[in-house]
Amino acid sequence: PQLAVSRLAGRLADNESTPALKNRAIRWFIDRYGVDMSEALEPEPEAYPSFNAFFTREANIQDDGTIIDTVTIIRKHNGGDTPYEWWNKVNADYLRVYVPKGSQLISVEGQTREFNSPPLDYNALGFKRDPQVQMEEDSMEIDQETGTRIYTDAGKTVFANWVYVSPKETVTIKYVYTLPFKVDLSLSSESLSSAYSLLAQKQSGSLGSKFISKINYPDYYKISWQYPEDDSITNKKALNGRKEIKLESYLVTDSFIGLTFTKN
Repeated sequence: PQLAVSRLAGRLADNESTPALKNRAIRWFIDRYGVDMSEALEPEPEAYPSFNAFFTREANIQDDGTIIDTVTIIRKHNGGDTPYEWWNKVNADYLRVYVPKGSQLISVEGQTREFNSPPLDYNALGFKRDPQVQMEEDSMEIDQETGTRIYTDAGKTVFANWVYVSPKETVTIKYVYTLPFKVDLSLSSESLSSAYSLLAQKQSGSLGSKFISKINYPDYYKISWQYPEDDSITNKKALNGRKEIKLESYLVTDSFIGLTFTKN
């Protein structure tokens, strides 16, 4: 039921003026198809959604093949005037962005700099340590300029920050970082190609979010193959003699985009 309700809620989430319509539509869907909401992340239709999240990821391939990624996350709080007290409060979210292992952070905007001290002396009280949590904490570094916690988890580099958003307000968080690999732009022959791909992974249990992926690359390269091959990808001229492709979707499942480049 999670996927089906997520799709329905996603289509209705943008219309803020009709929460009653959204709730009725989801309840109709549940009754019509006999959805067992006890299996869903949120069993109450009113909880779909309490926030709209919107993700944009842009990869800029430099002339030397270096790839600079910019991930923009827009979180909008739709509460503030509901009968649910929990929906009318400031939302505090520990935001974690998983990127390819070895990525290097350049900058962060929109985050909340917050560092919490442990409420107890866990060592003195003899608390047992969870191996997974301990491994994460031992590998963690804190970027002094942005306050971002950087560590490794599940074979990925993680950028983590607290983000606060008040009811009826919108917060934009932007991460800029370099990827640990390059696109080979030193091709010696038109018959050779260089590949680039992205797998955007939906967080397990989440409702899904709007997702836009852009790839900006030099004008003297052409795409010899792409996936998806349908019209979900658009191509256009960008500024400064560059080209850009764009994929826009609703991230209810993992999304993959792949390209191969040859010399123009």
